[in-house]
Amino acid sequence: MSSITIERKNFNDEQDGTKEIPYRVPALIRASIAAGRNPENQPKRNDEKAEWKSRESLVRSAVMMRDPLPLATVTYLESRMTNRGHMTEAVANTLCAFSAEVEFNIPWLMNVEELNRYSPSPVIERSDKASRKRTDFIARDRKGEWYVFEAKGRQSKPSNADLEKWKMQARTVKTINRQRPKYHIVAATYLNENNVWTQILYDPPPDERAYALEFDEIDFFRAYYLRLRRRLMSYPIVDETAYGNLYSLGIPGFQVGVHRDFENAAFEGAIERLYELSSAVESGHDSKADFQIFGDGIMVKMVEV
Repeated sequence: MSSITIERKNFNDEQDGTKEIPYRVPALIRASIAAGRNPENQPKRNDEKAEWKSRESLVRSAVMMRDPLPLATVTYLESRMTNRGHMTEAVANTLCAFSAEVEFNIPWLMNVEELNRYSPSPVIERSDKASRKRTDFIARDRKGEWYVFEAKGRQSKPSNADLEKWKMQARTVKTINRQRPKYHIVAATYLNENNVWTQILYDPPPDERAYALEFDEIDFFRAYYLRLRRRLMSYPIVDETAYGNLYSLGIPGFQVGVHRDFENAAFEGAIERLYELSSAVESGHDSKADFQIFGDGIMVKMVEV
């Protein structure tokens, strides 16, 4: 099994320090899909738009997933600066979603711009002095706690000054539906001196001048699964399972889908049912399936190529 180095800093618990987190390739594929993409960051060049839309392809182009360590690929290291920037962003967002799941047991992480785009009801920002720069992600765990994540990617280890600068964006959300987020986390991904992808998780204190986000809570989940559905339905169905369809995203060796029970619960407004389904999956309830089902219902199947 492969592993990634994650360093936790400034958390008010006993978990600060550096650790090696094991992972399997399907977990990174799932994380790249769960992280989505910021529609505001779409490149202008036509030859880059198609690849930008496929986060998984960008991540696979940048990370040697099957190696014991997540090394940067030759493709990444030899890419021109613009393409390397797109790949770095994709890896940073993917590892943000990955660490949210494995470090904080968070199944649902949503890009704020995508939430604005897909939410059936308006997302309202309330503040006298709202920051012009939004944070990247808000997230929800199975206990109903909210989190804020700011994902950053660099080709070298960020300095303390970088972390201090980035924490300003992680602090821009004071409350979500009048509830204070449990953590405001900067997830900084970088290449170490051996060209291995590594991550720092940094928890800054909230900013009392930050803005409040307000929206219908079920619409967070509806938006989450609506953007997954629209994304997957643009690809061909390759397998119809008892849990839902699997699609080919053009990633050799993998098929991806969303468990229909999760989708149904979200669109029916059954938040507690979503929590139950997620907990059941984590406890191995669907372990008989020949593919992996994650806590948000994303399914990833490895196939021979």
